[in-house]
Amino acid sequence: MDRLERGLIYTVIVQTAMPIEVIYISMKMAQWSTGGMVRLMPQILLSIVGFILIVIGLVCYLVWVRRRTPRHRLVVWSWIVLEACNVGLVIAMAAQWRNYYPGLLSSLVMVVALVNLGDAMVTTRLRRTVSTP
Repeated sequence: MDRLERGLIYTVIVQTAMPIEVIYISMKMAQWSTGGMVRLMPQILLSIVGFILIVIGLVCYLVWVRRRTPRHRLVVWSWIVLEACNVGLVIAMAAQWRNYYPGLLSSLVMVVALVNLGDAMVTTRLRRTVSTP
């Protein structure tokens, strides 16, 4: 397993933590809020999107990256953009709340994972370019 595969698996693992964090913290917040479940709708939708992203990430890994199909680099860059949009959404929601938003902690960890994956994409491309005569 090379650095690219490890980076993609790491982002899928962090993505797995995100909806779990959102659900757990949202349920704890709902116990103390007067709105209850009505206020949880954005968090529930964010969790559903998170679980869909997990499935997409696993499909990307198993179908394209692991088999090294010709389009695996395009798929990984698409995954990076998709996850960056997800992270941006969570950070924007936290900024709107001006407080901690469920999923913010794992979103910040995801930023590190995406930078690592992007670096793996660039260095594997550079290594391949330099090594060919």
